[in-house]
Amino acid sequence: MLYGCRGTLFFDNHNQMLKLFKAVILIVTLLWMTIKPHYGASLDNILKVVIYQQEQNNYLILHESFYHPQSESYSKGNTRSIGYNSSRLSVYDLSNGKLVTQKEMGRMDSTEACLILGCTPGNLWIYSKKYKSGLQSLNPLTLEKKITQAYIYIHLQHDIGRFVEPDWNEMNQFYGFDRIQQKVIVTNHVQEKYLIDMEKFTAEKMVDPVNINPDYKPNLKSAAKFCGENLKMDGFDWMVIKNSKESYNKNSFLFGQFIIDVNIHRLFLHYLEMQENFQLEIQSLSKPNLTDFEVSRKAALEYQQSLTKTNLTALFAGRKPDDVLLMPNKESFFVYSKAEDTDASVIQVSKIHCDEKNQMMMEWKTTVPGMFYNISTARNTREFKAYFGDFPPQIDGIHFELVNNQLLIFYLTQVCGIDVNTGKIQWSFSVKY
Repeated sequence: MLYGCRGTLFFDNHNQMLKLFKAVILIVTLLWMTIKPHYGASLDNILKVVIYQQEQNNYLILHESFYHPQSESYSKGNTRSIGYNSSRLSVYDLSNGKLVTQKEMGRMDSTEACLILGCTPGNLWIYSKKYKSGLQSLNPLTLEKKITQAYIYIHLQHDIGRFVEPDWNEMNQFYGFDRIQQKVIVTNHVQEKYLIDMEKFTAEKMVDPVNINPDYKPNLKSAAKFCGENLKMDGFDWMVIKNSKESYNKNSFLFGQFIIDVNIHRLFLHYLEMQENFQLEIQSLSKPNLTDFEVSRKAALEYQQSLTKTNLTALFAGRKPDDVLLMPNKESFFVYSKAEDTDASVIQVSKIHCDEKNQMMMEWKTTVPGMFYNISTARNTREFKAYFGDFPPQIDGIHFELVNNQLLIFYLTQVCGIDVNTGKIQWSFSVKY
């Protein structure tokens, strides 16, 4: 009996110790989840892309945001992460893709948030909440501070009142950059907006409503206009280019799409050239005794000119104009597609050239390593994990820029530059913290 009592007593103590052990493990696990060391911030977004030119050299300025997890909790199979975002400026030389300089901009909250506006010669303009420094400029190649808000107040030739101090998450509603006129947009304390020429320090009040920070993404479409023709991608998986005359291009593209231009300054120059060309041709037809064909032609030109004027007006107001193909020249454009029909397929970019007879030919096609077409299908493949490990990037937006003879692609934390004449990748890098 005593033995049995002792055996029962031992069994009860064992259960209590087991429960205690499990409780300790749970507490330690929860503590570790709360204070565990951070493995490194992850790129959360590329907030702004600015191309800066100085002495015939082009530079890429990226405003990057990074997520810093501080604690994690698990419930019913879901992970909840608590942390904060910080931002950083990085400057790259576009001739070789090498990093020139970087600058940490601090946490993206009410005390350190900043907004990148744009570049004028020798200046990168920003608005920053840090130390309540407000509107200022940095040297684009060193990121050192150059012009302060106090300096701007002193040198402005027109008294426009004090600049407004918005909340950190509303800065883009009050400060911007006019890429057409290369002027900074500011808002004063009575909600009036002004265009400021930062070389002459003159201010012009803006009367008409304007979207001061337009965003024309995405720049991939299945239909576009080219040389007066309506083009579209026709088919299901494998697509061919079809024009308004129902003729097909012999090349096929897996889930092909046209790459559309979203560069505001380049779009402005495109429509301005169109308007001038229309005007010259209309003037040549402004004579007596026109033939029926000439009358019809003049009416068509005047209609096209009115559409062009509408697009120019939209650009000045910060609204999206009609789609324009991203063209390295007047005879060529680009097509975006999936390189192959596999889970780990990367993207493919093709350059299409149109000859004098309007026959379309493929000049080159280039697959881009590391830029996987579909994250969800690629994430479990060896190829994907070789680039990103077990933690896929959260960014899935894609962006294209054309700078001189380079096509720049931003996708999945990767950036690359492709020679538009040869299709060769000149350089590539991955944005990391």
